Amino acid sequence: MDGASRLWVFLKVILPMSFPAVAVTSVISFIAHWNDFFRPLIFLNSFEKMTLPIGMTALTGAFGTGNLSAILAGVTLSLIVPLLFYIFGQKYLLDGITAGGLKL
Repeated sequence: MDGASRLWVFLKVILPMSFPAVAVTSVISFIAHWNDFFRPLIFLNSFEKMTLPIGMTALTGAFGTGNLSAILAGVTLSLIVPLLFYIFGQKYLLDGITAGGLKL
């Protein structure tokens, strides 16, 4: 690594070693923001900009008399993206979890 710049060392040594930890952090952060309810509820004020959890809450109706089949369809559709994100990132998740739990 003689003559390598700090960027080169970061890209070729540090980043590959820390990729599982970055992947775990990314997946956990994505799931937390995907399911976030209160922050969008505070900041959004139009139905066109609603996030998925707020939209599903709006489907329940004023007194909880909404269409149950539409609500369950929305829940099913909202599970697809995090499930695909987890399936394709499962290898990195397991690597990151086991790397953090091993004592070297």
